[in-house]
Amino acid sequence: MEGKEILRVAICEDSEMEQKRLLKIIEMGEYPAEPTVFGSGEAFLQEYHTGQFDVIFMDIYMNGMSGVDTVRSIREIDANVIIAFTTSSTEFALEGYRLDVFKYLEKPVQAKDVYEVLAFTQMKQANRPKIKFKSGRQECSVALSDILYAEQKGHYVTFYLTDHTSVRTADKLDCMQAQLPEPDFFRCHKSYLVNLAHVKTIDPELSAFVMENGDYVYIRRESLAASKRAFEDFSGKH
Repeated sequence: MEGKEILRVAICEDSEMEQKRLLKIIEMGEYPAEPTVFGSGEAFLQEYHTGQFDVIFMDIYMNGMSGVDTVRSIREIDANVIIAFTTSSTEFALEGYRLDVFKYLEKPVQAKDVYEVLAFTQMKQANRPKIKFKSGRQECSVALSDILYAEQKGHYVTFYLTDHTSVRTADKLDCMQAQLPEPDFFRCHKSYLVNLAHVKTIDPELSAFVMENGDYVYIRRESLAASKRAFEDFSGKH
């Protein structure tokens, strides 16, 4: 949304002392943030969905699932979220590179290192391509990567977002489609426009895209073959 400056921060750490240290550093910094703490990789993955957080501070050595294994699972569904490892060892430096981990923070974590991660996250958030429109009397700006799909109902278009919220505007889907780039966004139905980056699979029997959040986005029967090709082409390129 417009003016979204608060960073959604996840801290996955099984040491209460390290949890408190990170929370204090974030609280004392200049970067507005909403931190959420998880005590294990299992607890994190049980709740996590794409787009839930802007940045994740991940402890490598935890009881149960390791931070490396947790990040492997994250990367299966989210290639974009920023991740920083917190660790006392660089043993997994190569694996961190393969998993596109932004930075290693040596324990005990230092404020300057945490702020470097938050500054990069804020810059990346500010530079994401967005679509702008009015929702009621409010001017809105939504990052394209946060859009799951758009639906036309009557005189309104509703955007369904990765954080499980939605926002609507009094407009036509044709007008919104003109502002959304192909091939990422695909018009599969007169009432639906889908972000292929968030499609999990296609259900041919129901003639629908199955989204990563479990929603179904319906496809015109005559567009089913074209929808399959569009999804396969997009998946192949990404």
